[in-house]
Amino acid sequence: MATLISPRSPLSHSDFKTTNPRTPTSDSTHPLSLLTKCTSLKELKQIQAYSIKAQLHNDTVVITKLINLCTLNPTSSSMDHAHHLFDQIPHPQIFLFNFMARGYARTDTPLRAIVLFVQILCLGLVPDYYTFPSLLKACARAKSLEEGKQLHCLAIKHELSNDMYVSPALINMYTECNDIGSARCTFNRIVEPCVVTYNAIINGYVRDSQPNEALSLFREMQAKNLKPTDVTMLGNQKLQAHYARLEKNCAPFVGLQGKSITAVTG
Repeated sequence: MATLISPRSPLSHSDFKTTNPRTPTSDSTHPLSLLTKCTSLKELKQIQAYSIKAQLHNDTVVITKLINLCTLNPTSSSMDHAHHLFDQIPHPQIFLFNFMARGYARTDTPLRAIVLFVQILCLGLVPDYYTFPSLLKACARAKSLEEGKQLHCLAIKHELSNDMYVSPALINMYTECNDIGSARCTFNRIVEPCVVTYNAIINGYVRDSQPNEALSLFREMQAKNLKPTDVTMLGNQKLQAHYARLEKNCAPFVGLQGKSITAVTG
């Protein structure tokens, strides 16, 4: 059985105490308190059954927690169950869709997030700055450039394309779809790019085998005194490795053996 959250002791029969639906449910027997012990989809369904018995199956908070748990470390089965729960909500809020998009973006069927997104747009829901990163991640995973471009246009329409969460996701989507030109255009439109945005474009150039562009941006980031992150250093390591291979291959021809990256590229 696939694990939904960190392993804990499995739920036992004693965890499910008989509750009179006409009386207030105590904290120790409320379905939400049982979710902290949930380790699998099977146990989640047990808790859901208990919530039905306690007449809490239409409680928005309970449904939200169930969907959130299903989408944290999603499997095909857990996402099917989350989608079933989502469909039962007459008027879902955008944060519930964001959970669904996050889940689908982590599965082998990421474009199901786009299909569901079209449906919720028809319901009149308005995307927010948490919506686009997951949708763009889904497009990146599926290498779906056209869908990604449409999302970019929608993000611009909602004035979210320069958001600190959305812009790195846009750049990553373009680089994953082998459109480094659009990634750079997106980066250039950002007035004050943060370190996360720099990481996205630098790693994009590294993946696209354009080390000179990556190095130039890395130096630009240093000049702005932006503190590098672990992602920055990983990209830098890949960049160093690329130049090391370049030096080794070119040394017999141009006498570059033993020189540093700065000396080679400066």
